Amino acid sequence: MPMNLQDSASPRVLSREVLANKKINVHEFVLSREPQLADAQMSRICEIAPLHQLTIEDCKKGNQRAKIEQFPDYLFFVIHYFGNGIGSISEVHVIIVGGSLLVVADTPHPEDFASWLECLKVQQGLNLGEIMHNIFDSCVDSAEQRAARLEDLVFQSENAIVQESFNPKTILEIKQHSLRFQRAVNGTHSVVKEFMAISDMSTEQKLWFRNILDHQERLRQEIGLLHSELIALFDVFWGASGYYANEQIKRLTLMATIGIPLAFWTSFFGMNFEVIPFRETWLFVAAVSLMLLSVAGVFLYLKSKGLFRKRVSKRTVNFDSLQEKLISGR
Repeated sequence: MPMNLQDSASPRVLSREVLANKKINVHEFVLSREPQLADAQMSRICEIAPLHQLTIEDCKKGNQRAKIEQFPDYLFFVIHYFGNGIGSISEVHVIIVGGSLLVVADTPHPEDFASWLECLKVQQGLNLGEIMHNIFDSCVDSAEQRAARLEDLVFQSENAIVQESFNPKTILEIKQHSLRFQRAVNGTHSVVKEFMAISDMSTEQKLWFRNILDHQERLRQEIGLLHSELIALFDVFWGASGYYANEQIKRLTLMATIGIPLAFWTSFFGMNFEVIPFRETWLFVAAVSLMLLSVAGVFLYLKSKGLFRKRVSKRTVNFDSLQEKLISGR
């Protein structure tokens, strides 16, 4: 069933008849990092669907924002899929042309799936409307899982900052991943809205796509909360850093306090007395005993006040160890 995009004045590019088409030929391509191989792959893609040079450049160069573009004979989508790793972002290009749908990815499919078509829940026998819903839904699900992982990293960082020695570089790494995630997600909401605007959907289809929009709106709110938590994380870190510094100063102060009686007695006995320094054995023993007892007395007094309790762990936490904790579920 051919799709006619020639009439650009019509707001409804995809008719109900086109959306209901179940005879969609689906194709999957993973572009190589080698320029020559990528050119050969794009040549094969253009044999299936003659593409505009701008589309070819977008597919080959990557690093595109989420978008939808209308060309005279086809529709071109750019969306992002988020893998299990915090830094894993795949750019997926979807092309709807005639009775074919092409999925062109810039990275291999996730290890949990046999192909990108399986990952995006693109199956033969589904109509075009269902296929596009599954693609958007899969990408939104992966984005929600990524947001949950980033939030877990922030919570684990807060606990690590309070309980352990913490590397501040970890906060910056989480922030960088969060910004990349936000840039990749930002445009997806408008892509789904524009797809709904150019499609003559049934009431049931609108309900399904509206549910995707609701999830995306919630995702945008979660990203805003995540950035607020990251800002608060810096405050927690500086507060904890002050706490650690106070602990070190406290230890030095305790050591100095314990040494005060010893400094006093050595200074006192160093004065010019008639029978000192220790012409009699018993005076020597008495003086040394007095010095030791005074030091022990101060030590026992400070210990009874709980000032020697260990409250700071020495184990260092960095970004990699936080990810390992997150994966292991601890």
